Amino acid sequence: MLRLQDNSGYTKNGVRVADHNVISQLKASYTGARVARRRLRIVSTAAVVLLGLLLATTWFANAAYQQLVATLTSRSEVSAVAAISLTEQRSMPEALALAKNALPDPSRWIQASHPLSVSAAVSVFNGLAIGSSEQMAFHIKDADFDPTAQVVATVEGDFTEGNPRTMPHWGRLWSVATGALIYEVRLPKNTSFAVEIIASHRAALYGGFGRELLLWRFGSEETLPFETSEPLAQITEIVSYDDLNIFAVATVNAVHVFDFETGQSVGHTFASYETGHTGKPDHSLDLHPNGAWFAAQTAPGVTVFDFKEKITLCDVSHDGHSFVSIRFTPDGRRLGLISDDGTLFAVDVDETGACSDLRSFEMVAANGEHLCGRFSAEEATTAFVDRKTWVLRFTSERYHADDMYCAYLYDWKEGKTLSTVLLGRGYAPFAQAFLDVDEPHTAHRDLSSLERLGITIASEGLDVFSYRRNLPGGVFIRDRWLRINPNGITLAPDLPQDAMTFIQPVAEDVSRRSWECKGYEAGPSVETVAVSQSGRFAVVAEPNAIRMHDRVTCTGVGVWPISMARAAEFVDNDAMLLVTTAQRQVFRVPMPTSLVDEGLEERLSDVLNQIK
Repeated sequence: MLRLQDNSGYTKNGVRVADHNVISQLKASYTGARVARRRLRIVSTAAVVLLGLLLATTWFANAAYQQLVATLTSRSEVSAVAAISLTEQRSMPEALALAKNALPDPSRWIQASHPLSVSAAVSVFNGLAIGSSEQMAFHIKDADFDPTAQVVATVEGDFTEGNPRTMPHWGRLWSVATGALIYEVRLPKNTSFAVEIIASHRAALYGGFGRELLLWRFGSEETLPFETSEPLAQITEIVSYDDLNIFAVATVNAVHVFDFETGQSVGHTFASYETGHTGKPDHSLDLHPNGAWFAAQTAPGVTVFDFKEKITLCDVSHDGHSFVSIRFTPDGRRLGLISDDGTLFAVDVDETGACSDLRSFEMVAANGEHLCGRFSAEEATTAFVDRKTWVLRFTSERYHADDMYCAYLYDWKEGKTLSTVLLGRGYAPFAQAFLDVDEPHTAHRDLSSLERLGITIASEGLDVFSYRRNLPGGVFIRDRWLRINPNGITLAPDLPQDAMTFIQPVAEDVSRRSWECKGYEAGPSVETVAVSQSGRFAVVAEPNAIRMHDRVTCTGVGVWPISMARAAEFVDNDAMLLVTTAQRQVFRVPMPTSLVDEGLEERLSDVLNQIK
């Protein structure tokens, strides 16, 4: 209804007629209605079109999002598969990079990854505990850690060309964390025998039969002669002390000490130096922290010499032993000596340089861990730990028909074993990797001698590098999952006596323990003994080791040389695994990170990104 006020009072032929204003308003009202209807149609049509465009945009955006997620997931799967494969081939630098790519990128707004990325990350983290670089294929003559143990320098001869007279020699710098080759430089043949890192100058010194020192600054493509104030004979060893900016050079008949900045001699030459070996000694001299003394091998044994005053402070008789490595404690009050059979000796040195009598140390197993220390060692390799009063000792011990390989961490200042770790037993893969033996069959393997380890050096952080001068390649034991210290595989003496009952899992849904994976067969010697709280990871018991598998992707993500496991349980939010053996021993095995599903990818990414 349209109501208009008409006060005209005008009639025509008896009919009331509205005035012109009313007629104009009537006309305007009908025109406005038509315009309003047209506008409504236009607005409605536009709304429908916009709604259609919105729906289409949403559909395309969702399709694009799903396509991007699928692309990232596919890329994650490809990277994870490649990372696992490279880990099996021990190409850890490449495997680490691919494992990082497989995990979700925290900088992206889309956090997508394939389930296999978790397996790859754990496999790589485990693989970084021990292994060798695929590029480390030449004969290593000498090696040295930098003080922070981030890199190790080697001097190597390339025998692949077959002609010893023309073979190239290399100075190389390796990443301790991954085994990656960082830099390399071609060396003259006659200067390729000894290497020492001068960390404060990011450089290394090389020496050999050429009677000269060469300086290589890391990153440069050539070496330069290092000018010294004294004539040198054939160089057998170089030892530095970065805090004092000095280094000592052992030649075939003397020891010289130089200032690195000036190349000038800082004391008197010691002319009684003699290694007593036909080959190169491991560590035949060491500088004292006071910057005025050093200890050096001589024909009778070892001499402590004041090179500032040219005074012999004391002589240590070898008593029939052949010393291959000597080292002062960080406070300089004790001198340690290691013989060629792996026995550790020591003498106390007072402030005047007087030495006590020579005494030996017996390294027993800590807490009787596993079976280590219960039987005599057939072979032993012992190495000093840099900047610590510790030594690492690797032994081959016979247990019935098995060869056991154990590692001991011993404090030779306190005279006690800090920890013991079973590296492998029988054909355990961990020992195979460490000893570089590829054939696991008992008829073809030869694991009876730790001489295969050759020369071993250990950093302050317990990163270990071992090489054999007569065989190519080197081996890293890195500060990772199976670290050789009290946080490694250890006994759990504080658990209740009835540990078997204590960690026996309670009844649960059997379906959580069932899983179908290629290559896995349940049986009397292989069985699932534990499943993580998330249900994702399963621990499988074998006669000589336990393995952890990812039940989603069916990949192996860990192996520990614990034999005769009967029960196991994940504890501490899956950050620790407790394992009980048939001998009623309970062992703690640390996990690389919590295995709970929530945030697992992000935590693993953080762990791997800390490894450079």
